[in-house]
Amino acid sequence: MNRRNFIKAASCGALLTGALPSVSHAAAENRPPIPGSLGMLYDSTLCVGCQACVTKCQDINFPERNPQGEQTWSNNDKLSPYTNNIIQVWTSGTGVNKDQEENGYAYIKKQCMHCVDPNCVSVCPVSALKKDPKTGIVHYDKDVCTGCRYCMVACPYNVPKYDYNNPFGALHKCELCNQKGVERLDKGGLPGCVEVCPAGAVIFGTREELMAEAKKRLALKPGSEYHYPRQTLKSGDTYLHTVPKYYPHLYGEKEGGGTQVLVLTGVPYENLDLPKLDDLSTGARSENIQHTLYKGMMLPLAVLAGLTVLVRRNTKTTITTEETIMSHDPKPLGGKIISKPVMIFGPLIVICMLLIVKRLVFGLGSVSDLNGGFPWGVWIAFDLLIGTGFACGGWALAWAVYVFNRGQYHPLVRPALLASLFGYSLGGLSITIDVGRYWNLPYFYIPGHFNVNSVLFETAVCMTIYIGVMALEFAPALFERLGWKVSLQRLNKVMFFIIALGALLPTMHQSSMGSLMISAGYKVHPLWQSYEMLPLFSLLTAFIMGFSIVIFEGSLVQAGLRGNGPDEKSLFVKLTNTISVLLAIFIVLRFGELIYRDKLSLAFAGDFYSVMFWIEVLLMLFPLVVLRVAKLRNDSRMLFLSALSALLGCATWRLTYSLVAFNPGGGYAYFPTWEELLISIGFVAIEICAYIVLIRLLPILPPLNKTIIIVMRRAKHEPENYY
Repeated sequence: MNRRNFIKAASCGALLTGALPSVSHAAAENRPPIPGSLGMLYDSTLCVGCQACVTKCQDINFPERNPQGEQTWSNNDKLSPYTNNIIQVWTSGTGVNKDQEENGYAYIKKQCMHCVDPNCVSVCPVSALKKDPKTGIVHYDKDVCTGCRYCMVACPYNVPKYDYNNPFGALHKCELCNQKGVERLDKGGLPGCVEVCPAGAVIFGTREELMAEAKKRLALKPGSEYHYPRQTLKSGDTYLHTVPKYYPHLYGEKEGGGTQVLVLTGVPYENLDLPKLDDLSTGARSENIQHTLYKGMMLPLAVLAGLTVLVRRNTKTTITTEETIMSHDPKPLGGKIISKPVMIFGPLIVICMLLIVKRLVFGLGSVSDLNGGFPWGVWIAFDLLIGTGFACGGWALAWAVYVFNRGQYHPLVRPALLASLFGYSLGGLSITIDVGRYWNLPYFYIPGHFNVNSVLFETAVCMTIYIGVMALEFAPALFERLGWKVSLQRLNKVMFFIIALGALLPTMHQSSMGSLMISAGYKVHPLWQSYEMLPLFSLLTAFIMGFSIVIFEGSLVQAGLRGNGPDEKSLFVKLTNTISVLLAIFIVLRFGELIYRDKLSLAFAGDFYSVMFWIEVLLMLFPLVVLRVAKLRNDSRMLFLSALSALLGCATWRLTYSLVAFNPGGGYAYFPTWEELLISIGFVAIEICAYIVLIRLLPILPPLNKTIIIVMRRAKHEPENYY
């Protein structure tokens, strides 16, 4: 292996290491409990369901009543932006025996559990959620919150609730009545629910003393009598009560790293909608990946250095063989700006803009079906995750041309780059429309606020920088059109570094887009929830979609705007080899990972999720089979259909793992409204129209049916133009 190949292999190996976090569960650790942290013990067997705690919570925290009316059992069945604390009832059979599974019923108090190692704090990209270093209470700061609602995705208890019907909406959650403006604990008081509970079903204290009390109760003999305290263990206010038969487990001692709100019940916790969680929090898993890859930015900087060397070498030297390639001299397509496609998609763009205005004026709830269980919908799953996947053509070709030195694909780079620039820009726009408090987005970039532990922070920052990088990469087309030769020469002197940075950034954030759902834990169906492999699967689908979209878009442009061009088709056929290899790797790893986790049987369950799994697999198998047959891959129609199938297969995987396979439980459901769909369709229409307009005005596409013979010799001069 010569030095050039060694550098190339080392860089690629580093990238794969970044995409595939081969870190063990043992390496990830929960944060330890804060000594003396404050919390509550809720004993379901003592609760009488009077809802005095709910009323008191309303009086303290919500002077403005729920617009739906007074709280009742029917409309108080879930936490909401108007209820930080609720009492739910579980029944079985006739529901006459309290705290018994057979024909029984039981109460459960729902509120923020104030986790020892809270996922919400881990994932919040702007540190709007923080854990008090003394009390351990998880506090919320709406003044910096962007309303991204990632905390709602990550919370295993579905606690934070966003006010979708308010254009200035914010999150709401229990802060033990000690938030700014209330501060009952700081003033020597108690949380409102603790103060008014007549049965002592909820008591307040330190986590250590409450845990000791809970274990003491578990050790009591059913039928004996015990002096149960009210409010606190040291209040002196107790009453004699018969000891029930407790379910032999203290919920919150270890679940998800532990909680400061502990629960005792007489029935299994699953009956009361308390999830079964691993001892290791999903936030700790996600942070472990982030720290392994990005701590000190050593690995990204090392990869960037390797890529810079490779791009520099590959743009100064050439291969020593002769090869026929298309002319590198792109030309404006010309023709009418207001063409039929623009006229068709124009009304959709107008409708999209009007609906965006409605969303900004009346809030997210006016145009979407987003709710307390489904904080992310089609705008995140389709516009962002799938949309940026479709926009990976420029990045994928940059790797092929400038890293792996496949110069024959150079004529395809500029059109793909333009589509990528639009795709990512509209993905950024969709985020702006989706977040509830968009005016706080600058906090992503302000030291002291951004949270380096958050996958969303890394993804957003990388995307923002990458959009700027793509603008610089595309600038030569504009400079050529304007005749700015001096500016073009100056830009080309540093273009090798810009290209290297453009190759690195999507590698980082496309893999991180898989990591986004790690914090969702059990909410993602086991056929897709893979803590170790999600980043690699996301990266592989990005490469597959990137190369496939080049064929897909190129075929449409040739057929719809220019007619057939044999030169581009020959390049498309060559790209299919790479697509086939990537598809094979993905499918093998997909099945291998399911076998390793012993989850493959779920693919044969015959339910909705298994159907989605096989749709995804079959869409990827079709191009894999077709593209391996020379006669089929040389057929223009089959080439187009194979690219389309690969795109749909990868899009199905991304849509499913982020939305379709997401099930928060609790009776929540989501289906996009027609307004949501029209806004997404409008974004696609904007991209198509802008692409058509610019290829007519700027030198983007290579001249049709023109080729040049290049004798590849080692050259020591600077390239005239990278793009």
